[in-house]
Amino acid sequence: MTGSQLQEALNGICEKLSAELLSLTGSTGQVVIDSTDIPAHEKPSKESTTGASFGRRTASTGESEMFYGYKLHLAAVNTVVGPVPAAARVTPANCSDVDKEIASKLMKEACDFHETTLGYKPLYYLMDAGYDADFIYSQALEQKGQAIIKLNPRGRKKTSLDYTDEGTPYCPAGRPMSYYGTDQKKLANKSRCPKKCG
Repeated sequence: MTGSQLQEALNGICEKLSAELLSLTGSTGQVVIDSTDIPAHEKPSKESTTGASFGRRTASTGESEMFYGYKLHLAAVNTVVGPVPAAARVTPANCSDVDKEIASKLMKEACDFHETTLGYKPLYYLMDAGYDADFIYSQALEQKGQAIIKLNPRGRKKTSLDYTDEGTPYCPAGRPMSYYGTDQKKLANKSRCPKKCG
């Protein structure tokens, strides 16, 4: 058996186990996508034959450090007993979380896996600020879901005068508006003037 045949067989076993577990536990309708670093145990070199590279990990405190190795990008379906893996990719460490090819494929594969196993598409895609990109929100809507992502201020020189830094719109009086529910048909949040809400 060749390496690729072995990998294909292993993929099939993992997918079958995940599908069985998900069919037993059910889903909360949420897909979580994130990545983690995998250090390489070889001496760093410019001519790496394994695909390992230098990457930067950023802690939630904002501190960052370099590492040499790979990144595991994983999509998991939330259940009442914990997450069930739905799709995964391993890339060199310098591959961004918001790489369009990786993130789009994870979302599509997780959606297809959820729909095939349970008969309906996931409702929400939960991701951290590393995935704050327009194409992610659009793809979630195309897949009949909604992306819930922490806003990332990277590359923003000056925020809009129409919105707070967190993305909340201002009312005509210049105050941040209050959340007023969600329009289920449009999959959009509704806001009202804080004075009208009391």
